[in-house]
Amino acid sequence: MPGNECPFHVGQVVFYRPSLHGWGGEAPGSTPAPGTAVKVSGILGPYVEIEGWPHPGGGLYWTEFSAD
Repeated sequence: MPGNECPFHVGQVVFYRPSLHGWGGEAPGSTPAPGTAVKVSGILGPYVEIEGWPHPGGGLYWTEFSAD
């Protein structure tokens, strides 16, 4: 089980790589397509906010992204 420590930083470009559980839990059109490069606009504990994709829950879990 991954820890809660987010390895990313604000301004970093990451790739949205959702798990099946993560992808299935989001409303259609509420997240970028898998594999899309996005910029981190905020970090709230284990959650990442991404530029241009406001999330009603305050972000997506950091494990749904990768640096490459």
